[in-house]
Order: sequence, then structure tokens, then C-alpha cells
Amino acid sequence: MEILITADEFSQMQEQLVSLPSLLRLQQLTALAWYSVEKDSSNALELAHLANDLLPQIPQLDAEQRWEITQRLQLTFAKVAWLDADFRQSQKLASNVLANALAGGREEEICVNTDHLSQAHLQIACDAHHLLALVCNEQSKTRERDQHWQQCIALAKAAGEHLRSVLPHIYIALRSAEPQASAITPIFGPYDAQAIANGHPALACWLFDFWGAVAFNEVDYAASINRRHFAYEYALATCQFPRAITCCLNIGMCYANLNDHDAALKWKQRGLRLAQECAWPSSMGLCLVSCGETLRQLRQFSAARVVLQQAFNALAGLAHSRYYALALRHGGFLALDENDSDLAFSSFSSLLKHPALGESPGLRIYALRGLAETFSAKQEPEKALHAAHQALELAQQTNNTFEQAESYLCLARLYRQHQLPPLGDIPQASLHYLQKALQLAEDIPGHRVSAELLDALADALAEIMDFEQAYAMARRAADVREKTNSIAATNRAIAMQVQYQTERSQAQNQHHKKLAQAEARRVAVLQQTSNTLAHLGAIGQEVTAHLEAGKIFQALYSNLQALLEMSAFGVYFLDRHTNTLTLTHAMEDGMPLPQTSVQLDHATSYAARCIREEREIVLELQVPNTPALISPGTLASLSCLFAPMVVTGRIIGAMSIQAMRPLAFSEREQLIFRTLCAYGAIAFDNAKAYQQLQETKAKLVAKEKFAALGGLVAGVAHELNTPIGNSMLMASALQLRVEAIQLSLQDQSLRLAQLNEFLGDTQLGAGLIANSLRTAADLVASFKQVAVDRTSEICREFDLRQTCQELVATMMNQIRQAGHQFSVDMPEGIILQSYPGPLGQVIGNLISNAMRHAFPNNQVGKMRLFCPPSKPGWVQIRFCDNGCGIPEADLKRIFDPFFTTRMGQGNAGLGLSISHNIVTGILGGRIRVDSKLAQGTCFIVELPMRVGSLEKPSRAEQILRREIQLG
Repeated sequence: MEILITADEFSQMQEQLVSLPSLLRLQQLTALAWYSVEKDSSNALELAHLANDLLPQIPQLDAEQRWEITQRLQLTFAKVAWLDADFRQSQKLASNVLANALAGGREEEICVNTDHLSQAHLQIACDAHHLLALVCNEQSKTRERDQHWQQCIALAKAAGEHLRSVLPHIYIALRSAEPQASAITPIFGPYDAQAIANGHPALACWLFDFWGAVAFNEVDYAASINRRHFAYEYALATCQFPRAITCCLNIGMCYANLNDHDAALKWKQRGLRLAQECAWPSSMGLCLVSCGETLRQLRQFSAARVVLQQAFNALAGLAHSRYYALALRHGGFLALDENDSDLAFSSFSSLLKHPALGESPGLRIYALRGLAETFSAKQEPEKALHAAHQALELAQQTNNTFEQAESYLCLARLYRQHQLPPLGDIPQASLHYLQKALQLAEDIPGHRVSAELLDALADALAEIMDFEQAYAMARRAADVREKTNSIAATNRAIAMQVQYQTERSQAQNQHHKKLAQAEARRVAVLQQTSNTLAHLGAIGQEVTAHLEAGKIFQALYSNLQALLEMSAFGVYFLDRHTNTLTLTHAMEDGMPLPQTSVQLDHATSYAARCIREEREIVLELQVPNTPALISPGTLASLSCLFAPMVVTGRIIGAMSIQAMRPLAFSEREQLIFRTLCAYGAIAFDNAKAYQQLQETKAKLVAKEKFAALGGLVAGVAHELNTPIGNSMLMASALQLRVEAIQLSLQDQSLRLAQLNEFLGDTQLGAGLIANSLRTAADLVASFKQVAVDRTSEICREFDLRQTCQELVATMMNQIRQAGHQFSVDMPEGIILQSYPGPLGQVIGNLISNAMRHAFPNNQVGKMRLFCPPSKPGWVQIRFCDNGCGIPEADLKRIFDPFFTTRMGQGNAGLGLSISHNIVTGILGGRIRVDSKLAQGTCFIVELPMRVGSLEKPSRAEQILRREIQLG
């Protein structure tokens, strides 16, 4: 998980949340809670609690994922506690998370060996250290804060997390007393606004803020404002509102140093509004304190007092924080300005006792010097002198030259205002301290000696009659005052220019932002249109894939329901012969409507009008349809849309949709409906053509069937003629012999030799009759079995050789008449559990196909039906001939329906197509052909030996079998 993301990415994650499945939703909730902490902590808490409640309901989470989500949620709660100024709770939660992430490691040590830690553990540990550093900073624990930053950097580097590793470097550099460019240039190089802006927005925020601090330290307030303004914009863009608030205060400070206190107050109030929206106590308190100080500088003491009181109220729960200490300091000096010495004494006394002074000697110096000013106002010069000397000693101990000079000035004022004991052998203590202050002020690099100090020196020198030096100091003071006024004017001009440039930049940014938003909207519309067209294309494929009108209508209806708001949908078909328009398919409010018909010239039918005028009709009614316009049994609508169904210039009908609210069909909805209407027209036209094709195919198949049946009957009849004729001939001969024997018996002329001859002839004739009748009986049995198998789909066990011989026997008459030789070479014992009827039809079609096409011009050839060895569980049947072969161009189409090389000669081209469908469908096998011109043709059929043990035939196979019955 990234440590920071942009506001746009955050918005996209929020939009995706609704449509995500439970596991991804949990992960997204956890991420959103983490990313929204610094933008809206109350929302972050709500999201985190939702994720926490959802966590036990996701059983598919593995242990590592569950641990990571749990720890990230705990870290979210800790970060919210930090912003709510509950530092103890924040530190407790973050420390527990850190201990879990390090798996028993000690948090006070930088984790050197991180090989045993996963990426998730490293990220969690790094973020925990990051948060602990922020908490320590709020508590002024600088040593512990810096330790956490170092640990954070080490863990981030181990995890390969660039952003997590470089942010602490910038933070450390920012928190130094005087930020220097050298602190980060080894990592990021010198200042380059364009390079910073092209980087990660979160990193750009911190870099601009740092370089703004460097410019402030170099007294280049204009540059500081410019850079920190960029930091402010990037902070908002990456949901870092605490950083945005700090940028506002820093920009205000720059304007104050440019003597534009109005602009300073404006920026500080901007930060205050952000803090109040987020309801963060420490941020609100700091902003209120800063606004109060600016109001004091504007001499608006009453307003400053109100604001400072609000600051104390906001910081009531943070009495030990450095923000509260700042409030006490500003409150004390405001009380001095208001001549309220008691309140000033209370403020500075409380400040001296504040725990934050242990880490901030500068605040203690302010408190002591403020206390000295307070005692002076209360006419207690000895106490004032003591406090001023304490401030001087502390400034000397900390080598703070500026505060030493200010302390000397304070002492000089005390000696001038009060009767104090002499300073040893120094006659003029006030002059002494003023000279010390001047000497130190002149030694401070970049510091300008104030005109007030020089005026005070001039007065002190005049008191001791050193008028020459006094005049020189007075002239110097006048020069400084003139320069100061000039600088102040320049600063005000700079402030005005910076403010103008900032406002202009903001206006340009707003303009560019609006342009970008408009472009984004345009791109979104284009993308939406593209997605809609892609979706419509997929729907079109779904709709046109059906070849049944009912299924096409259901596909259109379901997709239109998903895409458009509608209450009714109907499809009308046009009959040009009767000029009738029939509502064939219609649904309203989820219920089917009955079929109705209207004439094409109907006066009030919009569907008829739509077809007559060959255009779309959009109706937007102010009130529900009048009774004259409502179809019986239907609902009243306020929006109606009709469109003709056109295929290659032919209108085949119309479609209509209706909605119960006005203005339901905008341009987008009309485009969707128009597109689906076009797809529907193609699909319905294809369905009608397919129906006609099926009817034609059925007729052709029936014709093929009757032709095959006629040939089969003729063949069987011819085969029966021979044995039956022989039997009749022999029976007639025997009848004549019997009559002759009877005559011989009557005239008593019968001899023994004649009787023996008669008995021999009778025995021979009876044998011939019996053999002939047996042959006829076998032919009838074979014909019966073939006829039964061809009209039956019963799966049974049968002997392959016997079935093939029976089938060939029924066709031998045709084969012999053509003069061909035919052999069946199959081993006994090949028992199949399959469908003998369809198999016989396949073999019969192959034999018939060979006799029609393999031997042109009455050529005589050979045909062979045999079974070569095959793999276990399968049988291979080969039917080969030595005929003319098949051209290579025709081999790819040999199994296509209606493909024949003798179209118009009584061949429909369905035999091999039906055979292919039978083999691959009912019999569950494969068929292929191998042929070369003048080298014969071989059809190879591979079949499973047990089809009946397979699964129930699919719907497609059942339909195929019904078609095969026609063949």
C-alpha cells in the first residue's frame, strides 16, 4: 500500500467501492480509511470501523492478508488519535503495531536484519515509526523523534519504498533551526521547480515546502511565498491537510515580514478554516494563535483578544503542548499592549512553568523578557531587572546573539525608566547596555540595526553632553529610518506583486483546471460512448447468434432493461401481402402482452406511421396518453420511441419502447435503441431465412430419403426374384412329374426305375426349393433389420461385421448391376454398444456416393469395407474405392450441406453432410477423407465402442437426430 495517493485516485477508489466483491471491498475500505485520515478523520474512523466489522465475515482471507488489514486499521486509529491530540493513545496503538510488525524486535533499535520480514511487515513498521516521530514532535521529544525518523528510513530502504524513505529526510531538514539547501541536495539535487512538479505530487509538496523554508531563511520572502504556495496546492491534491494548514501559516508569516499584515491574516485565516473543517484541536489552536498575533500587529487588540481566547479554548486539552506555550507568549505581549500588567504577569508566569520550555530555550527567553516588561509596568524595577538579567544569561548560554541584543535593549529601557542601583563603576548603565546591543546587532549577519536603538543611543549620548556622537547617531538613525521606510515600501510593493502574481496564478490554475475538467468530461463522454458502442457490439453478437425469434426478443429485452429505463418493449412484423402490422413479441412491466394487429394505414398507430414514413418517432407527452392513444390492456406512458427495422433497404417491421416518466429518452438512449434495433432487424431477418432454409432442407432430405428407400426396395425386390423364380420353376417341374407318376400308376405301367428316378428328382427339387426359400427369407430378415434400424434411435449391442454384411446385402443388386466388386473384410467379435441404424445410414451413404461419383462413364471398379487395428475403446472403419478420386479443392467442402459436383442431376449434396453429422453427433466419433485424383478415395470413420455409456445427448444432438430421421 502506498503511503500517500492523489485526491483523484482517492475519488476513483471511492467510486469503485460499490461494485467490488466482499474481499476486494474489505481491502479497498482499509486503504480508503488510511488515505482519508489527513483529509477527514471522522470519515476515516467510519470507514475503518466498517472494515473492522467486515473482517470476520471474509473466510477466504489468508493469515498474512488478515494480519496486514488488522494492523493497518490499528495504525489508522492511531493516526486519527494523533490528529485529535490524543498523543498517549496514538503512541500506545502505534507502538503495539510496531511490535507486531517487527515480530518481537525492540522498537528503540534500528532494525538492521530485515530478511525475515515480508513487504507488508516492512511497510507497516515503517509507517508506525513515521507516526511515532510525528507524535514525539508534538510532545517536543526531539531526540526520540529523530530516532524514529532514522528507523523509518532504514525500514523503507529495506522495503525498496522510495517515497517512504525520502520523506523523513525532508522532514528532518525542515525541523532544523535554520533549514539549509545542503541538507537535501545530495539526495534531490539543487532547486528545480519543473523537476519537482514532474515528480510524485506528495513528494513535490514537501520539496516545495522545504525550498520555501530555505528562501525564508535567506530573507527572500517572495520566493518563499511562491514555493510554499505550490506546496499548499500539492498538499490539497494529495489529501495532506495538516501540511496544507502549515503552508498557509508559513505564507502568512512571509507576508507579515513583508509588512503586508492584511495578506498575512488572509492566509492564516485560510489555514484556520481548513483546521476547523477537519476539527483538529492542535491545528485549530495553532492557527488561532497565529491569527491573534497578526491582529495584535495590526493593533486590533480587541479582535486579537477574542481570537486568543478561542485558541485557549481549542487547546484546553493540550495544556502541555508547545502550541499552548505559544498562546501564553502571545497572550502576554497582547496584555502588555493593552496595559493589563496582571494578565501579562499571569501569562508569562504560566509560560515559565510550561513543560515545553525544556526543549525550547527561545520561549523561556521570551517569557523572562516579557516578565521583565511586566514588572516594569507594575513599577517593580528590581524584579524586572532580575528577570532581564536571567534572559540575558540564557541567551548567552545558548549563543543566541539576537536575543542577547534584545535583552541588552530591555536592560537599557529599565535603567532609563527606573531609578536602579548603579552598574559598578559604569556611570551610565543605560548607555552601556545600548552600546552592547549595538555592537551585537552589528555583528549579526544580514541584520539591520533598528532606528529605535540608534535614537536611544543618541538620547543617551546627549545626556552625557557628547553631542557630536549624539548627532552622528541621530543622523545614522535618520538614515536607517529612511532606508527602513524605503525597504518597507519595497516590501509592501513586493507583497502586492507577489499577491497579484499568486492571485493571477490561482486564476490561471482555476482556468486550466476548468479546461482540464472540461477535457476530462469530454474524454469521459468519448470513453463512455466507446464503451457503450463496444457493449452494444457485444450485445449485437449475442442477439444475432440466435436463430429463433423468441430467443432474439428475450435477448433484446433483457439488454434494453439493463441499458435503458423502460416500462414496455414491443416488436412488430410487417406482412407486405396484407399490409398488416402484427405486434408479435411484447413485454410490459415484466408481463407478456397478447398479439395484436393493425393495418399499415392505421390513423393513430405510431408503429404504422413509423413504417409509412420510414423514420424514428420520439414522443414526449406532458400528460399520460389520451384514451384514444392507449392500446387496450396497456399502461399509459409519457415517453415513447419507435424505430423501423431495416435490412438492406427492406423494412421488415418496427420496434418500440416506452417509459412512465417524461424525457426518458435522450440522445444517448436513442443511439442505444437505434443500434439494437438494427441488430434486432438483422437477427430477425436471419431467423426467418434460417426457418425457410430448414424447411427447404427438410424437403430435400425427404426427397433424398424416398429416393434411397426406392432404390433399396428395388434392390431387395430384384434379389428376391431369383430364389422365388427358381422355387416356382422347380415347383412347376415337380408338379408335372407328379402328374406323370399318377398316370403311370393309373394304367399300371409304372416301373421301379421310373419310381426311383422320380424320388431322386423330387428330393433334388425339394432341396433346391428349400435353399431358394431360405435365401429369400434371409434377404427379408436383413431388409427388416435395416428398415427397423434406420427408423430407430435405440442404442443396443450389435456385431459390426454382421450389421455391415446385412446392409451390404441389401445393396448388392445395385453393385452387381454396375459390375463392381465389393468385399467386407472385418473380423468377428467386434461388439459395439451404439446406434446401428444411423451407422448403417452412414455406410449406405458412402456406398451410394462412391457408385455415383467414383466411377464415371460406367467404369467398373472395386470397393472395400474393412476394419484396421485401432486404439483401445475405439474401432476404425474404412471404406475405400479405386475410383477417380476427389480434387484437392473439393476436399475441404466434401462434408458441406448441399455441396455436390452434379447439381441438377438428381443429387442434392446432403448425403456426406448427413453422414458427417451422424458420426460426429449421434455416434460420437470422427470422419475424414483421404483422396487423390486417379488414385481412389478412402473414408475413415473412427467410433467409440460404447456410445450408450456416455452422457445423455445434448439438445443439439437431439435436434440433429430428429433431422436424421428425415434422412
